[in-house]
Amino acid sequence: MEGKRKKSASAIINENNGTQMRLEKLCEGLERHTTSVPEVADSRMITLEALVVDLKSQVARKVAESAS
Repeated sequence: MEGKRKKSASAIINENNGTQMRLEKLCEGLERHTTSVPEVADSRMITLEALVVDLKSQVARKVAESAS
Protein backbone atom coordinates (compact mmCIF):
# COMPACT_ATOMS: atom_id res chain seq x y z
CA MET A 1 0.00 0.00 0.00
CA GLU A 2 2.87 2.34 0.64
CA GLY A 3 3.83 2.07 -3.02
CA LYS A 4 0.64 3.84 -4.04
CA ARG A 5 0.77 7.60 -3.89
CA LYS A 6 -2.24 9.68 -3.07
CA LYS A 7 -3.11 12.30 -5.61
CA SER A 8 -3.25 15.83 -4.40
CA ALA A 9 -6.37 17.89 -4.95
CA SER A 10 -4.57 20.06 -7.49
CA ALA A 11 -3.49 16.99 -9.51
CA ILE A 12 -7.07 15.73 -9.61
CA ILE A 13 -8.34 19.16 -10.66
CA ASN A 14 -5.72 19.32 -13.43
CA GLU A 15 -6.75 15.87 -14.69
CA ASN A 16 -10.41 16.86 -14.67
CA ASN A 17 -9.65 20.11 -16.50
CA GLY A 18 -7.72 18.18 -19.16
CA THR A 19 -10.61 15.76 -19.59
CA GLN A 20 -13.06 18.64 -19.84
CA MET A 21 -10.93 20.33 -22.49
CA ARG A 22 -10.74 17.12 -24.54
CA LEU A 23 -14.52 16.71 -24.34
CA GLU A 24 -15.07 20.33 -25.42
CA LYS A 25 -12.77 19.87 -28.43
CA LEU A 26 -14.59 16.67 -29.37
CA CYS A 27 -17.95 18.44 -29.17
CA GLU A 28 -16.66 21.31 -31.30
CA GLY A 29 -15.58 18.81 -33.95
CA LEU A 30 -18.97 17.12 -33.89
CA GLU A 31 -20.77 20.44 -34.25
CA ARG A 32 -18.72 21.29 -37.34
CA HIS A 33 -19.45 17.95 -39.02
CA THR A 34 -23.10 17.55 -38.07
CA THR A 35 -25.86 18.61 -40.40
CA SER A 36 -28.76 20.50 -38.95
CA VAL A 37 -31.96 18.56 -38.47
CA PRO A 38 -35.29 20.37 -38.77
CA GLU A 39 -37.30 20.72 -35.62
CA VAL A 40 -40.32 18.48 -35.13
CA ALA A 41 -42.71 21.42 -35.52
CA ASP A 42 -41.12 22.31 -38.87
CA SER A 43 -41.49 18.73 -40.03
CA ARG A 44 -45.14 18.67 -39.01
CA MET A 45 -45.77 21.94 -40.84
CA ILE A 46 -44.19 20.61 -44.03
CA THR A 47 -46.30 17.45 -43.77
CA LEU A 48 -49.46 19.51 -43.25
CA GLU A 49 -48.65 21.69 -46.25
CA ALA A 50 -48.05 18.59 -48.39
CA LEU A 51 -51.43 17.17 -47.33
CA VAL A 52 -53.23 20.42 -48.16
CA VAL A 53 -51.63 20.57 -51.62
CA ASP A 54 -52.54 16.93 -52.26
CA LEU A 55 -56.15 17.48 -51.17
CA LYS A 56 -56.48 20.57 -53.35
CA SER A 57 -55.20 18.68 -56.39
CA GLN A 58 -57.61 15.80 -55.71
CA VAL A 59 -60.56 18.19 -55.41
CA ALA A 60 -59.54 20.00 -58.61
CA ARG A 61 -59.26 16.67 -60.44
CA LYS A 62 -62.73 15.56 -59.28
CA VAL A 63 -64.23 18.90 -60.28
CA ALA A 64 -62.64 18.61 -63.72
CA GLU A 65 -63.92 15.03 -64.12
CA SER A 66 -67.46 15.94 -63.10
CA ALA A 67 -67.50 18.91 -65.49
CA SER A 68 -66.60 16.64 -68.43
